[in-house]
Amino acid sequence: MTQSDGKAGLAGDWLGLAHPDRCRVCALPLPANAENDGICSRRCAGLRRESEAVQREVEALTARILAGVASLKAGTTICPGALSQEVRPGLDQPLTLLRPLIFNLAAAGKLRLRQNGAVVLWWKIRGPFRVGV
Repeated sequence: MTQSDGKAGLAGDWLGLAHPDRCRVCALPLPANAENDGICSRRCAGLRRESEAVQREVEALTARILAGVASLKAGTTICPGALSQEVRPGLDQPLTLLRPLIFNLAAAGKLRLRQNGAVVLWWKIRGPFRVGV
């Protein structure tokens, strides 16, 4: 996918438009010294090509994420890393690349994110979290 500015579409582009303080690849907060391209690290810069592949598969991956969470027993959660590996095996950094999709589903109310057992808004997540319905 391409954008009007000529940059290839990345998995977190929807997030970068609404939250310019977030990385366009992994949706984590940008460090204070980040450059203007909206990429948080060399790791994410190296994942651009895989992020473009994720962007082409957004609908299918979103459906797989929702199916993976729907298969959980009531009241249980799953580690987002394990969910990401189930949804899209073969990616180098599946959670890094699928985190924006998980956050997007949480923002839409289709998933709930938890930290220390409490439901938390996606933009307030710092550190490990779990995914549930």
